[in-house]
Amino acid sequence: MNNYNDLIDFFIKIDSLKRTIRYSSCPDIVKESTADHSWKLTFMASILNEKIKNINPYHAIKLCLVHDLAECITGDVDSFRITNKEITKEQKDKEEEKAITTLKKDFPDIGKEIYNLWLEYQESKTVEAKYVKALDKLESLTHILSVNYILVKDKLRAKHTATYADKAVEDFPQLKPMLENIKKRLKEEYIKQGLKWEEEYN
Repeated sequence: MNNYNDLIDFFIKIDSLKRTIRYSSCPDIVKESTADHSWKLTFMASILNEKIKNINPYHAIKLCLVHDLAECITGDVDSFRITNKEITKEQKDKEEEKAITTLKKDFPDIGKEIYNLWLEYQESKTVEAKYVKALDKLESLTHILSVNYILVKDKLRAKHTATYADKAVEDFPQLKPMLENIKKRLKEEYIKQGLKWEEEYN
């Protein structure tokens, strides 16, 4: 990795993540950049790594940093658009794999490692990938709580928010106590806004 020219080109390329907007269908107060999200996810992992058993913490950090890297090319797809059937998960995954393959080809010094980390996260077979995928969902919910905005314009959105992390945490149960704490806070916000917290949200 002696060619700093290629590395600098790569660093310039991924700078667009600072301007890649998440929660595009929400009010401005909710919006953040992919870089914002990835930073907070990585920070959360760096703190929680001491509590999580049987993982490689350094590898988990690398997965946090790489998991949304394809969005420097594709942009972010709001997860509710998939729930609302505006786009399929398969379409999203296909576009992101095309983007990460482009990065692998354009930046051969580090592209292979980045591709492999991204694929590991997508396939979610290793314990670190399951951990980061669950923590990724929990980070999103803490963001929603931080701006006091619950995506509950209709029942579909309400369910989407309340159950957003369920499957991922089910696959990594060490984070279940964290999800339970977050759900308690979400329930309080739902009730505060005059919204029903359904039994299926628990």
